[in-house]
Amino acid sequence: MLVMAMLLVSLAACGGDPADTSPKDTDPAVTDPKDPADTGRDSVKDSVPEDLNFAGRDDNTVTFFVRNNVDLFSKEICVEELTNDILYDAIYYRNIDVETRLGVKIRQIGQPGSEVNTDWRAWNETLSTAVLTNTHDYDAAAIHTYCGSVLVLQNIFADLNTLQDAETGGYLDLSKPWWHQDSIDALTVYGSLFFVGGDMMITVPARTYAIFFNKDLFKTKFPEEDVNDLYAAVKNDTWTISMLSSYVSQVWDDVNSSGDMDDGDVAGWIYGASPSLTIWAQALGLDFVTKDQYGEMQLSYIYNPNIIPAFEELTKLYNPEADGVLGGQKWTQTMMEAGNVLFTYGTLSAGETWRESPVQYGVLPMPKFNAEQEEYRTSFLGQASALAICSDITAERTPIITSTCELMCAESYKSVVPAYYGKVLQGLYSKDQPDAEMYDLIVETIVYDFGMFMFPKTGTVLKSYGGLFGKARTPGYDIAQDIAGNTQAWESALEEMMASFEAIID
Repeated sequence: MLVMAMLLVSLAACGGDPADTSPKDTDPAVTDPKDPADTGRDSVKDSVPEDLNFAGRDDNTVTFFVRNNVDLFSKEICVEELTNDILYDAIYYRNIDVETRLGVKIRQIGQPGSEVNTDWRAWNETLSTAVLTNTHDYDAAAIHTYCGSVLVLQNIFADLNTLQDAETGGYLDLSKPWWHQDSIDALTVYGSLFFVGGDMMITVPARTYAIFFNKDLFKTKFPEEDVNDLYAAVKNDTWTISMLSSYVSQVWDDVNSSGDMDDGDVAGWIYGASPSLTIWAQALGLDFVTKDQYGEMQLSYIYNPNIIPAFEELTKLYNPEADGVLGGQKWTQTMMEAGNVLFTYGTLSAGETWRESPVQYGVLPMPKFNAEQEEYRTSFLGQASALAICSDITAERTPIITSTCELMCAESYKSVVPAYYGKVLQGLYSKDQPDAEMYDLIVETIVYDFGMFMFPKTGTVLKSYGGLFGKARTPGYDIAQDIAGNTQAWESALEEMMASFEAIID
């Protein structure tokens, strides 16, 4: 009876109707997130004490501030009811599991936070005002990684590294695999970490970039090759941007006999106007910012000898005059869905819309610059979320907030992430599927970069530094000249920013 009472309370906490706790017309074989596949993730144990429980306390509600202008952002923390959606049902059950184990209530408060509509400014102000005036309206936030990160300099986020010691009430364990280790390494500044990537933020893999390709068209255009050769190239570390360009250049069917590449043709590659090309710099082995031997942030990719040749390779894919390349269109996947494009790039969430498409598509990681590059590197759209805990956290509530965040992330690693694979793939997640292996590789090689998050909204000077690769589609652009003329200004801007960090940490 106690467990049932806690379950009903947990449903009410997320706005659900306790009288209706079962899915309608749900096929458990398809949507049951408890058995997405044998992924081996359940073998990783969390370090939260089994007997930790806060049932009966008046302050056992943990409130997250979220963005509610996009469905995925509004549901990655809390889902109000079962929807027969494999991903959202997994999130729904995750919260029940955490609430039941800890005796807590998970709820969220949402506000539009879109970068496109500049709602993010009002969203940031709402969170900042609440923390600075100690209203305790929010315990944690799923921040917009580009737009919300600037709040670090307002000192409204707690240092997560101080919330890992059980003796002081902190139950975060940032060494666990459900926390994105690259985010910890990249975003720790002077020993402090103010926001972090983790598996509870399903918007990260959803907004992660990959290369999609049409398997049927590949077989038609390259009958002497096998589709599996592409997967083999990835595994053999020979999947490079020059290899991609070579395939692209060999595909153009002037279907409508117009003499020009247009929407009615079959193309090797399509690109649009919207997605940022910044992600290509990271994919091609270039870091915006790295740390020196003393832990100081330093500008990096402008000093990398590969930056100009990598940029030149990229321009081949974004030159509308190049063979096989169709550009200048609105960013749409309709040509891919229709089977008229061999390769394109987009976020993994594109798989959700293509799952029912008659086109047999495959997925590959973003290519390397060359075979000597050590590893594949995956970047994600800055709209994705990161977790921050508000700096007005009290000692009494530290155990409640940190243990809830830790277990939400742990349960996401075990059930939500595999469920997401099942949603974006054309079949449920399986270790036997080559594309499933590619999804694993893509998610495992997600990279974080201090500059990628802190530069876009902290001033035009550093924004222009991060945006160099965005000019790959600008005719006549000279990247070497741009670097030579602006390096001093970029260095000064970074020095100013780091002084601001020193001030809040001291």
